[in-house]
Amino acid sequence: MRIIVFILTAILELAAGVFGFFVLLLGLNGYSERQATPGLIFYIVFCLAGSLSISFLGTIAAKTVVKKGWLGKPGAAIISIVFTSIIGVLLVVVALFLGFIIAEFLRRTR
Repeated sequence: MRIIVFILTAILELAAGVFGFFVLLLGLNGYSERQATPGLIFYIVFCLAGSLSISFLGTIAAKTVVKKGWLGKPGAAIISIVFTSIIGVLLVVVALFLGFIIAEFLRRTR
C-alpha cells in the first residue's frame, strides 16, 4: 500500500510540476537568460524536493491512519493521496510565484 501511495502521489505532483514549469516559462518570456535561469533552477529543485517529501509524508499518513484503525488500507490510501496531492499542488503554486519573484528581483537589481 505504501509503495502505491508514494508512486501515485509522486506522479500527480510531478505532473503538476511540469504544468507549472510551462506556466513559468511562459511567464518569464521577456526576461533575459541571466535573469530567468535562477528562477527556473529554484523552481525545478523546489518541485522535485517537494514532490518526494510530500509523497513520503503521504505514505506515513496512510500508515498512521491504518494503524489507528480509522480506515482500511484502500480508504487510507485514497484519502492520503488526495490530501497530500492538494498540499503538493499548493507547494507548486508557491514555487511558481517564488520563481517569478527571483527573476523579477534579478531584473530590478540590474
